[in-house]
Amino acid sequence: MSSKRTGKYSLESGRVYVHRKCRKSTCVTGQDFANVCNPFVPAAGTICSSCGSGDKYANFKWEDTDEKLSEYRQRLRDEAPAYLQHLNLIAAGSLAIVMAVLFAVMNLDRSPAIFAAAGFIAGGVCGYLFLAPELTVRLAGKRFYTSR
Repeated sequence: MSSKRTGKYSLESGRVYVHRKCRKSTCVTGQDFANVCNPFVPAAGTICSSCGSGDKYANFKWEDTDEKLSEYRQRLRDEAPAYLQHLNLIAAGSLAIVMAVLFAVMNLDRSPAIFAAAGFIAGGVCGYLFLAPELTVRLAGKRFYTSR
């Protein structure tokens, strides 16, 4: 499949998806649209504005292409350059190491190994959940939300 498929989508106009269970449409715009489209934002699903229920991406499809959001996100992840595919691991690992060192150095008089482990875990989680998705948006630009 070609990664050159682009649509007329923007953060302002957004895109419409349909909930399989209630068969109603939701127009998603702005940062919510960017997050739904970015396959590197860790999320399992989205919300239907009609029925108000949250559901997994597999239960929503784009109105204009009938592609399930789960398949769309997987396709974009597969088509992304290698550096974006591995950015979550790089960001999480890097922040984990930095936090481990900082926590250990700040607590040399106590148990630095315990604080280093806590910093490693906290840094890894924060890197994966917050730093990596933000970096992919900044590095990929409009790549995700303009793709069909």
